[in-house]
Amino acid sequence: MFKGVSGVKEIFESERIDDETIEYVGILAKLKLTKAEREKAKKDMNKMLDYIDMLNELDTSEVEPLFNVLPGENVFREDV
Repeated sequence: MFKGVSGVKEIFESERIDDETIEYVGILAKLKLTKAEREKAKKDMNKMLDYIDMLNELDTSEVEPLFNVLPGENVFREDV
């Protein structure tokens, strides 16, 4: 399905975020959005959800869980 950025022809087309949801998010974020801004936000949120769905389709059964990308060391010192 996903062939890289250059080969993608608007694969994100589902409509899961509706006008009411955008209005509610705007209220929570205390934003006054124009109609054009609401439409763009709705389209962007739908794209994000579609991308997350694509990531959920990946087979990660052979991938060992990673807790931290950096090596962790105890940096505490002894109390004196």
